[in-house]
Amino acid sequence: MNFSQTIALFGGSFDPPHLGHLHIAREILQQMPELEKMVFVPCAQSPGKRKAVASAEQRLDFLKIALNNTPFALWDFEVRAGKESYTVNTVREAHRQGAKQEKLFWILGADAYAHFSQWQEPETIRSHCRLLVVNRPNHPLQQQNAQDKIITIPPSPLSSTSLRESLAKGKSPINSLPQALEDHLRKLTLHTQNPYGSL
Repeated sequence: MNFSQTIALFGGSFDPPHLGHLHIAREILQQMPELEKMVFVPCAQSPGKRKAVASAEQRLDFLKIALNNTPFALWDFEVRAGKESYTVNTVREAHRQGAKQEKLFWILGADAYAHFSQWQEPETIRSHCRLLVVNRPNHPLQQQNAQDKIITIPPSPLSSTSLRESLAKGKSPINSLPQALEDHLRKLTLHTQNPYGSL
């Protein structure tokens, strides 16, 4: 990873990664031509949240498939760390590899942004990167800091939670998953290895 570039880090569980995630990434790149790289960062375990359905290794593999033939990159730092994934540790590692605060962005939704002050070492995070905040339906958005960048994009109806629920019921996720990932999950279903149920 070339951290001397202007980079946006897109963290999350991605359980599973879906077309809504790709929609966010594409919209941000379109609105921010100064960005040289969009980097997905799957977590090992989100602090304070339930354990993901798929393992960290599975979600990493699913993202590799989902991001194939896209302009987006993948960074496996949090998965390799193998513990609760705190953003402050991730942006510190990015700086260790050459990132600069003014050229590093961390993407978060308006819902997470509202509680950012409760994150671990929020001011340290701000000293290592700029927050790139994306609107979310039913979540009022007010800029907290002059350095935070607000991006307004057309909302996507997709969510990992509803997608997992559909998959658990054996419903085909029409227009929800990248085709290559949907095909892969179908193959896993044949071998009863699909973590989300049948497909």
